[in-house]
Amino acid sequence: MTETMEQLQLIDSVALSQMRQQLIKERDETNSLNRLDRRQRKFSQMFLARSNQTFLEYFDGLSKVLDSNIEVTYPTQQRTEKEVSEPPLSTEKDTFKRLAHIPPRVAAMPSFWASYQVELVRRGLIEPSYLIARPGGSESGRKRLEKSMNATKRREKAKRTELDACIRTFIRQFGGIPEVRGKVSIFQDCRLSRSWWRGYFIAQVSGDFGENTEDYEQQLWDLLRLSTAPWDELASYGIRKLTSMNYRSVRSAFVESLRRSDIATRSSEQRRDNCQHSIEGIGVITANIALGLLSSADVLRLIAPYIDRALAANE
Repeated sequence: MTETMEQLQLIDSVALSQMRQQLIKERDETNSLNRLDRRQRKFSQMFLARSNQTFLEYFDGLSKVLDSNIEVTYPTQQRTEKEVSEPPLSTEKDTFKRLAHIPPRVAAMPSFWASYQVELVRRGLIEPSYLIARPGGSESGRKRLEKSMNATKRREKAKRTELDACIRTFIRQFGGIPEVRGKVSIFQDCRLSRSWWRGYFIAQVSGDFGENTEDYEQQLWDLLRLSTAPWDELASYGIRKLTSMNYRSVRSAFVESLRRSDIATRSSEQRRDNCQHSIEGIGVITANIALGLLSSADVLRLIAPYIDRALAANE
């Protein structure tokens, strides 16, 4: 049975950015610190309310983009808090599968993921406090926020620091913080978005190397879900420092070369070093060859020796 597509109207990106700036603006004076603290405390109250009405009214009150309706589908079951803060493989796959039709230009917008999650709250599929749970943490988002709000005056500074951390966790999960993290925020901070981009890259690699099989794609998911690297390095190091990694053929060849290696057996620190040295090797090649104009197979043949050397040098 085919799921029904529904129209999603996007929150205006400028309005969303203004909200983020008001809530995380750097504290440089005592007065501005106090004002920020009041704003954060007021904003946090709606996460502790008995109903989600205040949360929904707040975001429904933000400006919307006219004629921005995008067709989406929603999960068929409620998400657990853990599925929101640190989604397992099944949840990541489901996220990409039901939103695979979304064009990359939309998936690159924090406002899309923010708007989508507001609708998840509206449909009772997640609770707003789930977005405050720290990835990998043991406390629930509600408990974490309650502790920060109920700190004694003797711990005023600690209270403010923890409350600020709660707010930043929410904004990261809600769509990312591009004002602080730049373009990589959408690939790393927002768990929903990260799931989609992993699935998108995997679909490209699978298509480029003619291995559209469940087992092959599972290997790619396992690779990109390894802690620390290669996903984080592909996003932060590759996208920020070597623009040629943004070409599909280069990115696909890089991921495929790692799939064929033994990088999964190495420590997190080794994987990080391996990926950085491999990307640096690709940078050497791009100084003389326009890799983005070549096929993924041709790029793989060129970069494989460099990646093999990078892996061998860091065993």
